[in-house]
Amino acid sequence: MKKIRTIATASFAAAALAMPAKAVTIASVGTYDENTTQTNTVDNITSGDTDQNLTSTSFTPLVLAAFNANTGGVANFDDVTGNLLTNGSFDVTYGTSQAKTLKVTVVGPTTLTAEANSIPISGLQHFGVSQSNFTFNFSETLSAFGITILQRTGTRNLALTFTLEDATTVEISGAEGDTFFGYQAAVGNGIVSASFVPSNTQHYDDMGFIVVPEPSAAIMLLGGAGTLLIRRRRRA
Repeated sequence: MKKIRTIATASFAAAALAMPAKAVTIASVGTYDENTTQTNTVDNITSGDTDQNLTSTSFTPLVLAAFNANTGGVANFDDVTGNLLTNGSFDVTYGTSQAKTLKVTVVGPTTLTAEANSIPISGLQHFGVSQSNFTFNFSETLSAFGITILQRTGTRNLALTFTLEDATTVEISGAEGDTFFGYQAAVGNGIVSASFVPSNTQHYDDMGFIVVPEPSAAIMLLGGAGTLLIRRRRRA
């Protein structure tokens, strides 16, 4: 009897170890509030596709509207601790319903650490990276993305390179200082990944995103109704 229990216990333990680890999940908010903790002016990107660049001022109402429409949100990293990565990724639930999830798969570092040991630009925490260059791959195509790169001592080449649906890339860059990096993709050519290329390790705060919305049920219904109308006219 004891032997059977031991085998059963060992089997249960092995099954538990075989189960995939649950990803760290961040519940997004609707407000991009990069000036609530510090009062200094946040700079904006200085080069790139100027027609598509976003400032923190222009991005804030866009991401709030997306949050209310369940198509976006802001991860402020205030409600998580330690390493954000599980199996190389973390999840962000978004929208007022929090029913949908953006999975961010990270290529490069083994840790993204939520921390409060240096001052964030907003809220309680930001995240730091274990190496300089890394890439965020998104599970959904984004129409817009924004993040604040926090100032650190010394000159740094701060840049983000976005890969779009057609495999082309767009690089946007900024100067030393707390800098907001935001980009709005052209319709039909959304963002699939973002590569961060500072010249040294860096800290980041308040990551906002807007996903390309799926066709609404209303549009689908209208399309179906139009098809039926065409068929009836043909029969007539």
